Amino acid sequence: MHKQITTDEQNNVKLPDNKGQAFAIGPSIKYDNGKGIFVMAKWQKEMNVENRPEGHAYWIKALLPF
Repeated sequence: MHKQITTDEQNNVKLPDNKGQAFAIGPSIKYDNGKGIFVMAKWQKEMNVENRPEGHAYWIKALLPF
């Protein structure tokens, strides 16, 4: 969830009614081999978006021991 709590400024002038917000939800999958290797992938779709572009988010996280 993203909710902007302050207004934006441009050239020291506050822009009215521009606070952005969005809610994202989606599935994730993870793998952990128990020996330190961990991989996670997520996809999220934004909904209820106001005053910002709507889209999708893709995440891949990997932890590998040295």
